[in-house]
Amino acid sequence: MDLGILKIEGEVFNVAKKEEPPIGKVKGLQVDVKIDEKVVPVQQPARRLPIPLEELVESKLQDLLKQDIIEPAPLRITWASPLVVTPKDGGRSVRLCVDMRRANEAIIPERHPLPTFDEIQ
Repeated sequence: MDLGILKIEGEVFNVAKKEEPPIGKVKGLQVDVKIDEKVVPVQQPARRLPIPLEELVESKLQDLLKQDIIEPAPLRITWASPLVVTPKDGGRSVRLCVDMRRANEAIIPERHPLPTFDEIQ
């Protein structure tokens, strides 16, 4: 068994060479997120990108668009959250995240209590 090899759905990826497997997607599932209508929508400004990372970020965004992982926002939006960029691999690539803390304040959490050990037995 070679520990440098990762196999996902029949495709082999060389982990030692930093070969990234494709991002997985769930198809045919619709999620109903309950929103508290009393929370006022927030449009946070975009955060400045360091100039050396701009090209890497643009390339990563185009790649995610091509893979249908992300989509362009409509012209009129009620919520906007800033992009958070973290360099990785010594600055040769980037990790993109979104700071959803303000938007998450509007989500009404669903409660699904887990059964206790005694209830399972």
